[in-house]
Parts: sequence; C-alpha cells; structure tokens
Amino acid sequence: TRHPPLPSITKPGERTDELPVEPNPPPPLSGVSVYLHFDVRGKRREIFAEKLPALGATMVDDAEKLPALFKDGKEKEKEKERKVAVAVTSDASFLATLSSRHPDLSRLVASARVVAACPEWAVECIKRGARVDPARFPPSAAA
Repeated sequence: TRHPPLPSITKPGERTDELPVEPNPPPPLSGVSVYLHFDVRGKRREIFAEKLPALGATMVDDAEKLPALFKDGKEKEKEKERKVAVAVTSDASFLATLSSRHPDLSRLVASARVVAACPEWAVECIKRGARVDPARFPPSAAA
C-alpha cells in the first residue's frame, strides 16, 4: 500500500508562502528631487548622479524646473509632505537668485520645500544610505 506524502515541514527561519509579506518600505530618498548645480563637477557629479537615484531620489537637470515639481496636486497628502527638492550647490546665494526670477519658488523656499545644501549633504546620504536633513549642510559651508 502507498502512503500519502507527508506534509512538508519547514525549518525555523525558512519562508513559507503563507507568511504575510512585509511591504517594502519606500527608499530613503523617495519624494526628494535633487538638482546638481553646475558647481558640482567631475567625478563627484557622476557619483551623485548614479548613487542618489539608487536611494530613490529623482534627479532634476534644470533649476528652472524646481517650482513645477510642486504643481501637480494629484499625490496623496502624505506623499506631498515628504516631497522636497534639494539643490546641491556651494553657492549660498543660489536659491535667492533663483527665487528672484520665480515668485512661486520663493514661497516654496519659505516653506522649506525647496532647500539648498552643500555637496557634503549628498555624500552623507550616500554614505549612510539614508535621508539626511539638508538643513544641517548649508551651501555656504564650502567642502
């Protein structure tokens, strides 16, 4: 006589399909748009352009596009709160200069939705693999 197959026994730590799958947390820089100012050059620029998107950041190639990032009201409120644009630059007056040309931008800068940070901010995010507060890295702090 043939015996029915025994139920398979999973070893501790082994995954079975019945276990609820944890949803992946969003990448650390999701909701962050990063603009690399032209004063970020060479190897550093290449590394930032490669590593920041890997952490979930969206790269913006033109500072003039920064105000438009906040135009669409389609996202959920929670995503909107997380949304921030960081201009990576050593030029402390960069945002002031840009705001003078874009009234929308000065409002976003005032509400800390668009901030400037020195290149060290990007280095720190990449090193830690986490979102670091850009306010701790003001652009005047020449690296």
